[in-house]
Amino acid sequence: MTILIWFFCWGLLLMPTAHAGETLLIIYQQAKAFNPSLQSAKMDYLSREQARKQIKALQKPNVNLGVNYSYAWDVADDVNGDNQGYQLSAKQALFNRPDDLQLQQMDTQMTEAKVALALAEQELMLRLASRYFDVLSAQADLTFSHSAQQVAKRQLAQTEQQLAVGLIAITQVHESKAYLDQSTADEIQDQALVDNAYEALSEETGRDHQGLLVYPDLLDSPQAKWLQKPVQSVEKWTQKAMEHNLPLHLAQLALQNALQEIKRHRSKRLPTLDLLAQHAYSEADNNTLSSGYHHDNSLSLQLNWQLYSGGAVTAQITQAEQEHEKALFLLEKQQRLLKRQLRQAYLSIVSTTAQTQALQQALLSTETAYQAVKAEFDVGTRTTVDVLNAQRDFLNAQRNFRKAKYRFLLETLNLKQAAGLLTEDALAEVSASLFDS
Repeated sequence: MTILIWFFCWGLLLMPTAHAGETLLIIYQQAKAFNPSLQSAKMDYLSREQARKQIKALQKPNVNLGVNYSYAWDVADDVNGDNQGYQLSAKQALFNRPDDLQLQQMDTQMTEAKVALALAEQELMLRLASRYFDVLSAQADLTFSHSAQQVAKRQLAQTEQQLAVGLIAITQVHESKAYLDQSTADEIQDQALVDNAYEALSEETGRDHQGLLVYPDLLDSPQAKWLQKPVQSVEKWTQKAMEHNLPLHLAQLALQNALQEIKRHRSKRLPTLDLLAQHAYSEADNNTLSSGYHHDNSLSLQLNWQLYSGGAVTAQITQAEQEHEKALFLLEKQQRLLKRQLRQAYLSIVSTTAQTQALQQALLSTETAYQAVKAEFDVGTRTTVDVLNAQRDFLNAQRNFRKAKYRFLLETLNLKQAAGLLTEDALAEVSASLFDS
């Protein structure tokens, strides 16, 4: 069996199919329940929901019940006895502009928390995808360094046999041994990188994934069905980003919240009006003329108008206006940042597409070159160094093509995230693309 045929047989054994429960999409769905960053965003949303209920409660009636009991005596006047009763009051705000505006502001903050939660989900998708592809890339390095080591072992055995019958010089045996030693060192280093990549993935998911996530790739005849450039222009993608990008939406909501803050502080200069209903009952049991039962009922309007607060309201308004200016600058900054990131992500995909197509062709060329050099070695016109160099080029071409696929798929997710279009469906498409050759 020639080295080439043996190499492909070994490669088939070395590339099992992916574990059914460890696809990229499944890992994301599992990580959602355990990822600290995402759970923190969820708790922030739920917390703001409760804060909104507290503000909403200010617009509803406030009912209070008070009960009293007392016993008094006067030795000099020979007066003693007890007093008891209760008071029931209800207060309803009829006009309170600061509370109304605070509720509107809380609605904006609720929307902020909801968008922040969606952004946390997108960021988790990207982090998981990045670390997931780091594992796959590290595994690709390990797979091919191991293949190189095995081929080097067989090459060394073959050169030793040829030396024994006097067909080659001892230098070729030394060259084969040196290549085997380097391949062994590479495999040890690549194994450490795989372990580190798994640890980084486990940090996000809270689970152990060791030994999983290896996908088959028909690298000897790549079709690259997954390799597709963005159909729309960068201008169209930028327009989508301006409409759907979540960080930009958050900056817009922050500006809206800042404007509402100004209105709320200004409204503190307005009066408030409340309706107050009261019912009181008292009972006195003593030896004076005040003994007996008493009922009191009242319905009143209460107007409160803060005329002067030492300049506090003016300072609050000024501070809110400055925060509004700050929000304007941050919005402008986010718009500029988005345009740069979107264009960078788009151009990166275009560049990676061209590079991957070149790597695809390089893979086919290095395979042809390796077969030719090996055939020439078998008839004695090539040296072991020539074979090892051609074999190294072939392995590198395989590894580079596979890693280019992972890089392209990750950049696809980056572009969709910048445009605000990164969803579980988009993640599912990328996850499925890993099974395509």
